[in-house]
Amino acid sequence: MKIKALCAEIEDLRNALNETSKQDSLTSPEMIRLSHHLDELLNQYDEILVQGGQPCHSYPCAASL
Repeated sequence: MKIKALCAEIEDLRNALNETSKQDSLTSPEMIRLSHHLDELLNQYDEILVQGGQPCHSYPCAASL
């Protein structure tokens, strides 16, 4: 997956987690599923950076990496 697409998916998933947290318990199956998916995407993003990839500037946390 290209880094820009990955960053967009990470941002979409972060938004979905925030919205879901307003309605569901933090331990609900949906929150856990979304959280695990976000973990997987963040691990992919980290791996790209470790391999010398450039951070995606549209990803809010990129500046802190």
